[in-house]
This record gives sequence, C-alpha cells and structure tokens, in this order.
Amino acid sequence: MGLRDRLLLSGLTRGYAATLRPAWERFDAAAKDPHPHQARGLVHFLEQHQHTLRGQRYGYGRLDGIRAFQDQVPVGDYEAYREDIDRIARGEPGVLTTEPVRVLERSSGTTGGAKLIPYGAGLLRDFQAATGPWLWSLFQHRPQLHGTRSYWSVSPVARTEERSSGGLRIGFEDDTEYFDPLSRFALSRLLSVPSEVRNLPMEEWRDATLRHLLADEELGFISVWSPTFLTELMSSLARRLDHLLLELPPRRAADILRGLDRYGAITGPALWPRLSIISCWADGPAAAFLPTLKRWFPGVELQPKGLLSTEGVISFPLTVEGQPLPGAVAAVTSHFLEFVDLDHPTERPRLVGELVVGGRYTPLLTTSGGLARYALRDEVECVGRYRSLPLLRFVAKLDRVSDLVGEKMTAADVDRALVTIRQREPLEFALLVPELSPHPRYRLLLEGPIDDQTAARIGGELDRLLTANPQYRYARELGQLGEVVAQRVKQGWTIYQAERIRRGQKAGDLKPTQLDPELGWAEVYGQPAALTGSR
Repeated sequence: MGLRDRLLLSGLTRGYAATLRPAWERFDAAAKDPHPHQARGLVHFLEQHQHTLRGQRYGYGRLDGIRAFQDQVPVGDYEAYREDIDRIARGEPGVLTTEPVRVLERSSGTTGGAKLIPYGAGLLRDFQAATGPWLWSLFQHRPQLHGTRSYWSVSPVARTEERSSGGLRIGFEDDTEYFDPLSRFALSRLLSVPSEVRNLPMEEWRDATLRHLLADEELGFISVWSPTFLTELMSSLARRLDHLLLELPPRRAADILRGLDRYGAITGPALWPRLSIISCWADGPAAAFLPTLKRWFPGVELQPKGLLSTEGVISFPLTVEGQPLPGAVAAVTSHFLEFVDLDHPTERPRLVGELVVGGRYTPLLTTSGGLARYALRDEVECVGRYRSLPLLRFVAKLDRVSDLVGEKMTAADVDRALVTIRQREPLEFALLVPELSPHPRYRLLLEGPIDDQTAARIGGELDRLLTANPQYRYARELGQLGEVVAQRVKQGWTIYQAERIRRGQKAGDLKPTQLDPELGWAEVYGQPAALTGSR
C-alpha cells in the first residue's frame, strides 16, 4: 500500500471518528444524570406512539409519567406482541409505530419459535445512539486504529431472499445496516470484506472472505458476534492457506510468509501486524470459547460486546482514560430502560440509576420500534458504575429452559455447574442436550484432551451439581430422569453450527450456549456407548 493510499485511509478514519463526537457528548451528558434524560425519552415515546394501535389500546396519550406508565402498561415478552407483529407482516400500518417499517429482522434466539422484530428509522436511531459513543471511545483511546480497515461480520445468506405476506423484506443483509447513511458510506470504504460476499454459496463465501482478509495488510479491527464465528474462519484459513496464498499479489504473499516465519505459527498477528482489537461476545457461555480465540490471536485485545439483542441494546463497552471498564455501560440514550430485580421480582422494576452493585436483574425495553416494557429474558449482573450508570455483565438467557419431566432446567443452571468443572478440566466444547430414548435424561457432549474415564467423571459431577436446581433433584430422586451421560465428540462446535444453519440460523448470529433444549442432537452427533459417572 502506497503512502498516498495510507494518508487517504488515515484521513477517512479520522474524519469518520469526528462525526461520532456528538453522539458521545449526548451520552456523556446523560451518564451524569440519567433520570431526567430517561423521563424525557419516555414522554417522547408516549407522544410519538399514542396514535398507534397499541398506543390507543393502552392509553399512551393519557399517561403522565414513569409511574403511570409502569402501572398501566403491562410487561410482555414476544408472545404479547406476536399478533401485532403478524399484522405488520401482513402490511398493516400504524400498529406499533406511525413510521413505515423497513424490514423485519429475525431474532437469533433458539427458543420459542420464529420471532420477527419490525425495524423503522426510529429503532435504527436507537441503535446508533449506542454504536456512536462506543466507536468514538474506540477511536479516541486507540489511536493505532486510525489508518486501518475493519472486518464486520458478513454472514452468508444461506437461504433465498424472504418477504412477508405484506411484502416486507425479512432480514438485514449485513451488520452495517444498523448504522446511519453517513456511517455506512464511511464504513463501506473502511471494510476489508465487501458485503456482497453474503450472496455467495457457503463454501464460496468462506473462500472469498478469507481471500479479502488475507489481502488486507491494514486490517486493524474485527467485529463479530460469536467468538466461534472467528475461530471457525481461522481454522478454515489454516486448512486452505497454501491455496489462498497463490491467489494473493506476490508482495502480500511474501509479507505473510515472513510473518509466519517470525511467529512460527498461523496467528492473527503473523497475518495482520496492525490488528489491535477484536470485538465479540465474551460473557456468559461465550467465555468458554475465549481461550481458543486467544490462541489464534495472542496479544490482541478482546473487547466484550455488551448486551445487544435484535429487539434493542442494553449496554455497550466503553474505554475511559485508556482502560476498558469492567462491564458494559447501560445504553441510556438508546431506550427507556427498566430492570426487574431477580431477587425481588414482584417489586416495581428499578430505573437505570437505581441498580445496586452485585444485584442480578433482567431488563425491560421501551424502544422507538414500538416495543413497550418488553421482557428480554436476559440475566445481567451489576458489576460497577460509570458516573451514575450501572456497568452490566451478561450472565445467561432466562428463556432457554429444558423441561422433559418438570425439571425446568435453565441455561444459567448449566453454566454455573460447568464454570466449576472448567476450573479443572481443559474443555474446548461442552453442550448439554436432552434425549427421550431409552428414557428421559441428558447427554453431555464434550471435546478436549480428555479420555473416556474423565468424560464419565465429568458427566457424573455435572449431574450432582445440577441437583442445586430443586426441580432437577426431585426428578432424579423419583427416577423420572436418568443420570447425565457423557459423550466425547470431535469438531463439536463445527457440527453444532452446521446443524443450526441447516435449521435456519445465520452463522454470524449463533450464540454460544452450553444447553440446547431441542431434541435430536444425540442423532446429529451419533450415539456411542453411554459414559456415566457411576461406571
């Protein structure tokens, strides 16, 4: 890359960063005193949505403050909105918002059936109110990012274009659609991989993505959702490297070979010497996959994503005085936020400035997309404060529940048990799945440097730890559930990802999990002789 091109790239990144400053200043002002900002935001929501079908149903125009809003508008999950969203999908206007719906985006969750979230200009602005401060902080405190390019997750479509019965497009084409037009213009010139690769079949998509990435000597930032998305790309790169090098310009191929000689392994720093930060999920079940990611990218900073869902954004990462904060800061300028105290769930939900360090909560969202007091069913812990805002750490999904015989086992139950086990066992992959035959029980799929005896012992230990859930313990004592059986597998996540894609999910949206409540996984992985802790 010539000097002129480097100067142009540096000027573009600095210019783009400057456009983010107003979003940062709005957020910074709200962080000092969040209550007035949240109160004004709720008044604006009620005014803007009072003439919608849902606004008329709950009398938005008559509500005069936060307490009246909490008293009159019920908390609801997706099922409370399904009928209204079905109306939108059929083309009916004015249901949740008075503004036009641009697209219906699929939720990437694995429970509760298909979920479609309507997006218009207002909800996109809500997201931009979080991405702006995040990216401004990123550029402000990491000057090495100036003059570099970025890779933002671009997943293969994996299915034909979909439209609702009313003609609305289903699904965003790539992550940059969450940004405003100016940001998309800048990002399109700062991307290592063009978004057009999404239209290629899976294998061609993978090769094209790797070719673009390898060709970019100025790659400085990677943003993906799941760490496994990136580790799978790197595994493919390692298998195809000799072939891919032949398709690169000779100078770039020579630079890569010198980097590989210098590091003695295929790693991120060997391939991209300017790469300084990777943004991905890092809390909850995703934490189990970080050691593998760090082996691919030694010395590269990993920044947790915060908590973003299809429905809205709860928190985002922030760097202050050059140091990352210990949790993600609440997205106070994005939505009106409430938090149900999980230790006192019947009490009035707390406002964003009322959370207590050490407390466990589940958030409620009120967004410009028309969702009001929407229950995300995510568990978060308050781990600190930034000014008057809570710093949040994602713990687990509360709606991922497996219930074969009444045990009502949650992802959080499994995550807590496996945290204890992983302190001693070097597991690369662990997934608990239900099965009905030969009798109801759970199968623990394991991958790592362990033998059958160790796997059986881990299965028995997990079974004992899960009895901390009284419903699970009761089902085991009655004999309704058999003991957990363990099974060693190879390419655990690769197989899981392929099957989830086959079932309709996008690769880039797959959330790491250690519990999948759907049946059929034992057949996907094959069923060797069961290994139990009692053997």
